[in-house]
Amino acid sequence: MTTGQFLRIFGPYTARLDEDILPPFGPAAIEAATRQSAEPAAFLPLHLEEQPQ
Repeated sequence: MTTGQFLRIFGPYTARLDEDILPPFGPAAIEAATRQSAEPAAFLPLHLEEQPQ
């Protein structure tokens, strides 16, 4: 997928996230969510066929 294709598909989602979803949250809440999502335990469990072997 080229950069242009990627932006055409996912660009509107990024704009909505930046303009509509994140502004009500303060920087501390966004940073805490970023830290938490980087922790391996924060990920949803995988289906059996998706588990590393």
